[in-house]
Amino acid sequence: MGRAAALRREHRVRPDAPPARHAAAGKDVVLMGADVSRQALRAGRVDELQLHVANLLLGAGRPLFTHLGGPVALERLRALPTPAATHLHYRVLKEG
Repeated sequence: MGRAAALRREHRVRPDAPPARHAAAGKDVVLMGADVSRQALRAGRVDELQLHVANLLLGAGRPLFTHLGGPVALERLRALPTPAATHLHYRVLKEG
């Protein structure tokens, strides 16, 4: 059996900290939750975005894409509809 990956939980993106990918030794870094995801998008530290849109509107919750400081350009890599949800995969296009 392989060793389990270490999990480090952060609640905010620190602008002075090295990118998380460096700390993860080049492995993928997964963000969960609206607040930390929004902070990372705003800081330009997100390479790809995967969204899973369920076929249900709850009418409550925390908005994911508010206060980004402007538009974020995306390139769609995949869209996979299923009976329970639509799974979307985007590359975040960097300015410059």
